[in-house]
Amino acid sequence: MFNRDLAKLGDNFINFIYSLSKSYALMKFDGWKVPDKVLSQALREADMRSLVSHRASSHEIADGVEALIVHEWLFEKVSIEELVMILSEHLKTGDFSDRKKEERSALQAFTAVLLEIKKNFNLK
Repeated sequence: MFNRDLAKLGDNFINFIYSLSKSYALMKFDGWKVPDKVLSQALREADMRSLVSHRASSHEIADGVEALIVHEWLFEKVSIEELVMILSEHLKTGDFSDRKKEERSALQAFTAVLLEIKKNFNLK
């Protein structure tokens, strides 16, 4: 699942779709960098940890998630519109009063995205 170039593109892509989704959900323009721990935990919550080496760090797992999501978009398995819809639906009920609460909201939203993407995989 890991491709360094795809992960670099994915990093920007993830931050873009999250910021766009958050702007829709809150009805106010905002930007945010999604922390690695949110993405790595979302992979665990979606029960997709088997896609990454068991020795991978949280940063490497997040890179894998970034590569996976942008790969699915590049190969037209999911659209930006679908990703934004899933994320913004989950973010609408989120609490953004502090960083920790926003991370929890983002975790739930990205877990939902990964569960949708997981439908394309045959995981044990």
